[in-house]
Amino acid sequence: MRRPLLFACLACILSSFVSTENTLAQNTRQEILDELAEEYLPGWIGSYTDQVGNSLTRIDHSLSFDWQHQTADPRLETVQFDANWTGLLFLQSVGQYTLFVESDGEIELEFAGRKISEKSGPQGLLTTGPVELQFGWHPIKLSYKSPVNGGRLKLFWQGPSFKLEPVGNQFLFHPTENTIKEHFGRGEELAHALRCARCHESPVTQDSLGLAPSLTHFRDFTKPAWLVARLKQKTIPQMAATDETRVHRMPAFGFSDQQAKAIAAYLFQNSTNPKPVGELLGKGDVEAGKSVFSSVGCVACHQADTLGQSELFDGGNLDKISLKRKDDFWIRWFRNPAEVNPHHRMPKVSLSDQEEQDVIAYLKSLEPLSSELVLEEYVLNESFAQQGRKIYRESGCANCHEKKENENKIKLNFDDTPGCLDGLATQSQRPAYFLSEGDQKSLVDFYTHVKSSYSDTTQ
Repeated sequence: MRRPLLFACLACILSSFVSTENTLAQNTRQEILDELAEEYLPGWIGSYTDQVGNSLTRIDHSLSFDWQHQTADPRLETVQFDANWTGLLFLQSVGQYTLFVESDGEIELEFAGRKISEKSGPQGLLTTGPVELQFGWHPIKLSYKSPVNGGRLKLFWQGPSFKLEPVGNQFLFHPTENTIKEHFGRGEELAHALRCARCHESPVTQDSLGLAPSLTHFRDFTKPAWLVARLKQKTIPQMAATDETRVHRMPAFGFSDQQAKAIAAYLFQNSTNPKPVGELLGKGDVEAGKSVFSSVGCVACHQADTLGQSELFDGGNLDKISLKRKDDFWIRWFRNPAEVNPHHRMPKVSLSDQEEQDVIAYLKSLEPLSSELVLEEYVLNESFAQQGRKIYRESGCANCHEKKENENKIKLNFDDTPGCLDGLATQSQRPAYFLSEGDQKSLVDFYTHVKSSYSDTTQ
């Protein structure tokens, strides 16, 4: 294996921030990391122990924590704890580096032959002082004793080509031979991403993802035919990228055609009118839109046309968004997403009017539009809407899409059947996520071992 060449390539990729090449850089970096995985894997190995003897080991992909008045992990019972991390810090160039640790507890750092525990740096930071280091992976150990209120810990550095900044997760590694299989951590992510606590009695009270998209303005921004097709799905297409399948945060319901149309009619007739936007959708350039989409950060959260990577907490795949969204949606979504979805997570994106039109043209080009604009008559059927209201409530749709607290939560039970983790039960109107066996095991492992409701490591 040409290891030196791989190291050099990885160094270039990690330092590449040219926006127009971000996607290519990400993909190339991942290919190199996959080849290096026989030696190094991302993250540091952290060992935690609370004040009553509970202990755990997990992989932490960043060292930036604020545990004020909460446990460091759901498997711990007390907010006061001890933690030890071991790993490798990757340096992408030769030169002087200085590490800093911000904390309000007791700290000890071992790095580059130095052991430091006195906070002698600026603003009370613990610091190594300047250290001359070579390119590559450098062993590091960090020990921490939190104060009684849970504490805070953040790792910073400065190097030959950059000023003081947080240490990014792309620089934290550990030897592959020391890695651990983390079913619990994956299970915690799934519990939050799938919003399990919205329907089930759960020891996890926090909701890091928030509500599912608001359906308040369904009539103006969503095509009923898209929703009907989605509600009728009896399974969810899973796309295997690695050993983990793609997970959809909305389950399959397997409704009949009449049931699905009834729900669409209910949402259509009970929508509220947004304020007029006062601007028509203009003509954009598809190729220019693709360039903008790939260069302004869209692929950090979304996937489209092979760009971007699917994640549990991402913003969704946009390949078929034109089948879902009406023309009134587009300008509003870019200018003020809260007018479309009050529960949105869309960041502010500064684009010119022409750039907006170009990106819209690109996204609409990903799926051919139907030649005719059809108003589905069933959405105006009042009797249908009454049926839809009943199905909507009984199927638990409001649990995820509305702020109203669910007062009839279902007890979690993994003894006899995987339930909604696996297959549909249409007679009892139980939806299903069709999780892989590995993800089912992870979610069960999380709920079996969670001890504290005052912790959320997915934030």
